[in-house]
Amino acid sequence: MLSKIRNNLRTFSIFLWIVAASFVGTIFLVWGKGSISGPSANEVATVNGLGINLAEFNREYNRVLEELKQQYGNQYRKFLTDKDIKLLALRNLIKRKLIISEAEKKGIRVSNWAVAKEIEKMPVFQKNGKFDVNLYKKVLAANHLTPEQFENEVRNDLLVSKVMSVVENSPSVTDFELNKLYKKVFGKRKFKFKLFSLNTDNVTISESELKKYYEKHKNEFSEKSGEKFFVVKIPVSENGATEKAAKAFKLAKSGKFKDLNSFKPEEVSPQKAKKLMGNKNVYFSKDNKFLYVYYKAQSSKILPFEQVKPQIENILKGQKAFEISKKAAEAFAKSNKQPENATEFLDKEEFTEKFKPLNPADVEKAFNVKIGEKVVIPTINGFAVVSPETEVTVGKLDPEKKKQLQNYILAIKRKSNEINFLNLLQEKATIKINKELLRLQ
Repeated sequence: MLSKIRNNLRTFSIFLWIVAASFVGTIFLVWGKGSISGPSANEVATVNGLGINLAEFNREYNRVLEELKQQYGNQYRKFLTDKDIKLLALRNLIKRKLIISEAEKKGIRVSNWAVAKEIEKMPVFQKNGKFDVNLYKKVLAANHLTPEQFENEVRNDLLVSKVMSVVENSPSVTDFELNKLYKKVFGKRKFKFKLFSLNTDNVTISESELKKYYEKHKNEFSEKSGEKFFVVKIPVSENGATEKAAKAFKLAKSGKFKDLNSFKPEEVSPQKAKKLMGNKNVYFSKDNKFLYVYYKAQSSKILPFEQVKPQIENILKGQKAFEISKKAAEAFAKSNKQPENATEFLDKEEFTEKFKPLNPADVEKAFNVKIGEKVVIPTINGFAVVSPETEVTVGKLDPEKKKQLQNYILAIKRKSNEINFLNLLQEKATIKINKELLRLQ
């Protein structure tokens, strides 16, 4: 269960990235007052007059990209486009400028001593465990930064941290909140239940049903029978020949061979194709008359009905057994009868282990319904009708579990406080975006 909480936190982290991406998508509509075309030619944006130059933006873009790769590998590409990443970087920089601007208004400062101490701690500037001035200057020069620029960045980092530490550390968790969530996550309940298992022993399938299924799903019963090679020939003189060849190449590359039939491909001998293509699956060439797209396709053959008949019979028996079990479970749930079997006190993890529900939402449902109410749950082995016998209760609170939940609540509250704080700042801010420089059009 603790691992599930940690997984929830990781999911929450991904969720925040997605929320951030959608949130900044409206930046041009809702952030700030005044024109959005005001920054100078080499500035990405300005926030209350504080500029964000292109070099600063590129550093933040690369930092965001590296962080995404470290956390999610290449999976981040599934939910974030390059435009989303640019907007995330821009959001971070605007957030930073908003905080710096507010700190300056409130007279919050970071001393030179604090900046020096922070730089001295950085391993990149240390030699034999001690800060080295010459190394410091060399590293900055290699990154096209002057000491003044870098120290100003460090000062701003410390300023942002100083302000945000107040915002993020302000929330607390009450015993009521903690106990409520603890009960929801770790609470236990007794259930009465009746199982309706799948049973194919008495299920019969007619010959006509078998043949009907075979005709409808014939393509599912095929096997690879070897490789075949084809060529699409497009006359150079034909209108849009280049575009057609590019489309054919793309279709072949993505394996959409049926869509290539409109190009009337011709089969090519393996010897000729391999001589031209080598180890490639798709190959393009041209001469004075034609554009050629060669491609390799796996040929397959449909297996005969008699060969797959036992397989189809098992499929249909399983489907019928499922429907029989479902109808029996639903009829029992509607009746006045009560399940006779009973469980011990189960938490959600133990409930899942015992009944093996197909849908995790059914576990939540079973723990939320009233005592005596019957719930039909599809399981791996059929259906279960469960009925709570007691309210959800908790015994002695486990300190480790309690701490995990406390951290979970705090993480959500801190993020909520941060968003609310930034919303307040942005409402009174003047933010101008150079969309052309960012290529966000």
